[in-house]
Amino acid sequence: MVPSRWFRSHSARVCLGRAMTSAPDDLPSVFEIEFYKAPDGSKPVLDWIKNDLSPTKRRALGSAMRRILQQHGVQVCRNHWGKKVHPDGLYEFRVRMTGRQVLNLQTEIHGTTEHATRTRLGIDTSEEILLRVFFHPHGDKILLLLGGYDKGQDPNAKRQQTEIKLALGRLTAWKQTAHNERTRPPRRP
Repeated sequence: MVPSRWFRSHSARVCLGRAMTSAPDDLPSVFEIEFYKAPDGSKPVLDWIKNDLSPTKRRALGSAMRRILQQHGVQVCRNHWGKKVHPDGLYEFRVRMTGRQVLNLQTEIHGTTEHATRTRLGIDTSEEILLRVFFHPHGDKILLLLGGYDKGQDPNAKRQQTEIKLALGRLTAWKQTAHNERTRPPRRP
């Protein structure tokens, strides 16, 4: 078991992984993140991150994806960071942090004071963060993000199942599109 990596910032410590070492932001990613593209051209997960999450939640998710998900892929399921939710290859990436932890982490990353980091990034230290992102591994170390939601705002088990069904529908559509592209005859000039 790999020891936890601790980030220190003034009086608080933030653990980014109980059984995994987190990677610094400048470390090259092992896994590439790809956003599911809907038939209308939209990218629902990217839209959710940009439009629905607060700055604190965006920072928490971005740091966790960069430091944990992109370094470990499906191995996040070996601890509290992830879980396999469907046998067709659908996984859940879990982020649970506080605004204070996000501030401490961002202060450490940027080498600035807490006040400067809070002001510049708009981090709310009172926020509780509980996010879920559904993904599918494919190809040579690529993680396809299929869905996500704020479980802290709606912890209902029914909502979780609805989000899983939505992600599975997107995965099915993506697989069908990928299959059609592989079997389509080449275009003639």
